[in-house]
Amino acid sequence: MEGESSKYEIALIQRIFMRANARYPQVFETASRGTTKSFCEFGELMADGIVYPGVDSQYAGPSKEQLASILSGVVEEVFQQWPGLRDYWAFQSNSRDNFEMVSNEGSHIMINVARGTTCNRVVAEEVAQSETKTTKAFDHDNFKTAILPAVRGIRMVNRQRDPFFQQYQQVYITSAGKTHNEAYEYRAPILRAMMNGEAAFCLDVPSEVAVLSKIREVKWRDNLKQNLTADGWLREMDSLWTGTSENPLIRDSVLTESKNLLNMEERHCGNPDVFYIIGYDISYVDGAKNAKCATAILKCERQKDERKKNRYLKSLVYVFDNPPPSTSFQQAWQLKQLWKRFSMDGGEASYISLDARAYGKSVVEEMHKEMNDNLPPICCMNHEYPDLEEQGALPVLYAVQATGGSINGKHDSDADMIRYAEVEFEQGNIRLLTGNVYEGVESYKRMHNIREVDLDGAIARPYQKTRELIGQIGNLRKVVTGFNTREERISKSINRDMWSALKYALRVAYLLERQNLLIDANRRSSWGKEIARVAEEGFAPITAIRPRNAGFGRAIGRIGGNLN
Repeated sequence: MEGESSKYEIALIQRIFMRANARYPQVFETASRGTTKSFCEFGELMADGIVYPGVDSQYAGPSKEQLASILSGVVEEVFQQWPGLRDYWAFQSNSRDNFEMVSNEGSHIMINVARGTTCNRVVAEEVAQSETKTTKAFDHDNFKTAILPAVRGIRMVNRQRDPFFQQYQQVYITSAGKTHNEAYEYRAPILRAMMNGEAAFCLDVPSEVAVLSKIREVKWRDNLKQNLTADGWLREMDSLWTGTSENPLIRDSVLTESKNLLNMEERHCGNPDVFYIIGYDISYVDGAKNAKCATAILKCERQKDERKKNRYLKSLVYVFDNPPPSTSFQQAWQLKQLWKRFSMDGGEASYISLDARAYGKSVVEEMHKEMNDNLPPICCMNHEYPDLEEQGALPVLYAVQATGGSINGKHDSDADMIRYAEVEFEQGNIRLLTGNVYEGVESYKRMHNIREVDLDGAIARPYQKTRELIGQIGNLRKVVTGFNTREERISKSINRDMWSALKYALRVAYLLERQNLLIDANRRSSWGKEIARVAEEGFAPITAIRPRNAGFGRAIGRIGGNLN
């Protein structure tokens, strides 16, 4: 079927791409630039539209403009390669932000899909693309909420399900990205399914394959190597999924190791020896654009390891975000109800930590007032609002005054909070919920003997939100300004509200570790008595000090002696 002016002599890797797309319901192809992955996918789709009449294929990408531009160029290459396809396919729309083709047998390839529509499969182009000055990030929210639910059409033949067609097919084609990009979360289960012998296909193709297959020349590859950064080269050409950024806030490998908590908790676990810290990032209703409030709940417990007795083990057992209530009183009331769920009579006190700047100050003030909620009144740990305190109020509230500089009076240094979070992650003192949502839901249901499936969505929410939190952390990098460190968002379109809530909760953990003298208690040793004696009696005369190596035999080498 190839034409006389065909651009390619189809190579083995191109045949593999097309064969995988024709045979498997789940495909994830990570391939370098110049490997013709879009060309192979589109050519295979056009062939499929003839073999299986009436199939609707949906394309998804970072933006409609980028996707329409890619497909417009690819379709001409496909027609040049296989001229016979022109007799079967025609453009329905080919504009700057729209693309649709229809076959004479009723198959469609399109890029616009509305909620409630139905298609047979989806192809996600550049699914790992992140935002830069010239490119948009892949819209994962729209992909999950609008496009994936539309992949529900079943191809029928004589009123029977077609056994040869790959029903509900999902194909992802992209260059490599960062390992905490959401695209990596799509890739992981497909790779695992392939390794388990299931109907899935996953492969990573570096640029050497394109050169050795004679699709591209080595000069092209060498020119790109001179212009790309090391990190960019690894992702774009070596097809390696790399760390979060060149100067990450929390290292990628550390974040991965911290995702070892299977069971989320939506209330106090019942152990009187543990306590919880509720970190809360405040937002408020602002016209038509409503930012979200974020909540992170840390479970703190003492560690048995002798080396870590001065640090709590901090487990992020629940994290979520939601639109802000309309008033500061409603925010305060909801926050206090949440505090009730994570408090225990007769147990250690649980705490609330929130940003008290700007709008947050009114929420803090509301929390000091009587709410007629049958709960004891609360106040700030350091009694910042003595005029508002009720009689017998519990000091469990911490009003964070985050600043960019060092600690000054009542202010909490953002640089210190970042440094503390970084150290605690590095030392394994912070645990996050597992990234495997299915495994987490099943573990939670087994633990609580739940058999119904109706609750799966609610149980899965904190695991899914933990994924988003990791994405927020991965979007942050450290920037040194003078003697301090601050965080900077790489993509401005990705929020950091859940990260801020976690940071505020960690601030209270930091203060409690010192307030409870956990560190000082572990530093006490036999030196304490000796120092006290010297302070009272004074130092011994110099003549009383035994000469070095005396009584230890011949010295060995330049330092030390024979201690035997």
